[in-house]
Amino acid sequence: LKSVDEIKTSKTSLQKDYQLLRLKGIILMNKERIALFETNEQKGFSARKGDLIGPSFGYIDDIQSEKVIVVEKLRNYLGITVRKERSIKYSKD
Repeated sequence: LKSVDEIKTSKTSLQKDYQLLRLKGIILMNKERIALFETNEQKGFSARKGDLIGPSFGYIDDIQSEKVIVVEKLRNYLGITVRKERSIKYSKD
């Protein structure tokens, strides 16, 4: 088995700190919701359910009409996996 340090993964453009991402819109295409995000560099990206987002390898669990639900799975100090949910709502600016 490889250790965590030996595993190389490439990050997506949306795997940034949540403060650097802004939800700009949600569209419906073929009965599937797609979230539209803008980064702090003013670049736009689309994301679907299951896509990776955020700094801790979170994934999009659900796209609702007003927000996107992101789930991150982390380990606590005992080594137990903890599920953490985060909502990304429309930005005010």
